[in-house]
Amino acid sequence: MRFTGLILLAAAIEAGPAPSRLLRSRPEFSGVARLRVMGTCTAFAIRPRPSAEAPVYVLTNGHCVLGGSVQNQVETNIPARNGTVTFDYFFDARVRQAPVPIKSIPYGTLKGLDVAVVELDTTWARMDEMRVHPVTLAEAPLRRGEEVYTIGAPVNGVPTEEQWLRRSDCAVEAIAQLAEGPWKFHDAMRLRCGAVFGGASGSPVFDKRTNRV
Repeated sequence: MRFTGLILLAAAIEAGPAPSRLLRSRPEFSGVARLRVMGTCTAFAIRPRPSAEAPVYVLTNGHCVLGGSVQNQVETNIPARNGTVTFDYFFDARVRQAPVPIKSIPYGTLKGLDVAVVELDTTWARMDEMRVHPVTLAEAPLRRGEEVYTIGAPVNGVPTEEQWLRRSDCAVEAIAQLAEGPWKFHDAMRLRCGAVFGGASGSPVFDKRTNRV
């Protein structure tokens, strides 16, 4: 069994038999993106307010913007380091892809939950023009036995021509209190997944019944 904190909302993952697969363009997943800050990760857009001029935020893992040296602390106003986010990250949508600059990183932590909030230098008016859709967040946590899937853009262990959005089907095996090095993650989902690779950090975990994160 292998534990890892790579997937957002799923801190413990056990490899399963089903392989991940490349995705063709799907409007409902256009808001899942390649994130480049300290390295390469995955992120996804949320839309807290319906206003067209509202800023655009994405969620990802805290270690994607803080690095592995941060321990039990919360960081705010983290330097953006000229980072970018690229939406519509499908292998068959390259002509539509344009990196969006990161404006600020208002929040990041590995304290109890590996998560970060990233603000982009654009508005939802522009995102609507690009036909990028946010994901919808679930109103309740998942329970043991439920089926989920992750969508991410891995880079490690994947051929260069396949480093695009991929789907991995999973099952929730347990809700665990996870200790990983100096970090402690509370109520982490332990998933059995197929072929989750590095660079998928920050991937959204979707409930198969509702397609919500």
